[in-house]
Amino acid sequence: MSNLDLIKTPYSFFLTFISIFFFFLISNNNAFEWPTSAEIPILERVLNPEFLLNDFYTNSATNSPKIFFSYFVNFFTYLGLDYNQVLYAIKFIVNVFTPVLIFIIFIRTQNIFYNFKDTNNEILKNNFLLLSAFIMALPFFGIVQGYGNTKPFGWEAIQSIFPIIPMKLSFFIGLIYILMKLSDKNYKTAPFVLLLSFIIHPSVGSSFLLITTIIFIFSKISYAKKLYIFYDFLIGIVLPTILILICFDNSVTVTSKEFFNLFIELRHPHHYLVSKMFTSFSIIWFLISCLPLIFSLLLRNKKLILFSACLQALLYLSVIIQYVFSEIYPIILVMQFGPIRFTTFSTLLISLNLILILSYVIENKLVKGIRKFDDSLERLYER
Repeated sequence: MSNLDLIKTPYSFFLTFISIFFFFLISNNNAFEWPTSAEIPILERVLNPEFLLNDFYTNSATNSPKIFFSYFVNFFTYLGLDYNQVLYAIKFIVNVFTPVLIFIIFIRTQNIFYNFKDTNNEILKNNFLLLSAFIMALPFFGIVQGYGNTKPFGWEAIQSIFPIIPMKLSFFIGLIYILMKLSDKNYKTAPFVLLLSFIIHPSVGSSFLLITTIIFIFSKISYAKKLYIFYDFLIGIVLPTILILICFDNSVTVTSKEFFNLFIELRHPHHYLVSKMFTSFSIIWFLISCLPLIFSLLLRNKKLILFSACLQALLYLSVIIQYVFSEIYPIILVMQFGPIRFTTFSTLLISLNLILILSYVIENKLVKGIRKFDDSLERLYER
């Protein structure tokens, strides 16, 4: 199935309908939820350089990569809209179409993972597989990763973050990037889409390159297509990193310990203070995250075992690195980047992993069923 075929499926239309209903149910008909409000002073400063000249937060934020989000929003004000309308429009587009993009990515990934061709249409069109992908792509499915105090590692599922903030916008653009990479075509603009995702939120943009690389390593695609990931890295990650280092003052006037106390311990312990995060919900989520690897081991499929183990290792490493380099050997750069943010992709990665396992089971069942039917026909003709 091509991307266009997947868009045309009843599942995609129904996902869009549910997403629109869900959006108007909880959106309050405006873009201003408290995380978005933090971006308003920066938006105002971009429009008016004289705005709050003596405000510490506004001055600091405009001298950081956070300003790229405001540039992106204000770009659309040239269409005659004010930034309030632009924010609401972006919020609508991102929240309504994210589930459809996720659904298509689930199906396209298993397509290249197993190199399914037209002869495998009965697998690609299997309703149970499509229904499973549909359920895992629902806008509220991410609630399984917890909310509020029930979040296992400080972050809820990124697809279920409803306010429009740099992290969510970067995620949506990253979904477009990964969909372009999973396409049969080689889109030359893909690295620039990744670049846009990265400059809006470096942690999220980097995560998408990492996820795409892992998928490509285990997929049956050409070596040339895999090599393009290197160009994506240079244009989408290295180039904007150099730009950020040149454009912004990256000097730090506090020690690593002081930064830890101010940024993590006092300001964001709910997101980054790993030693205070382990609860019964963390244990439950740990057991859930083990399921794909357990199923892969039961199926005795080496490729699935390695893929599942790799995704699980990445999730655990993001927590370990956060803990080691913030609470034991604090390093400011690591604390700023926040590797534990990668756990916000947990539900997506576990769901993708389960789709690949389900696809393998369906394929083997179909193949064995066809062979059994052919054998029965041969015996019938022999009689």
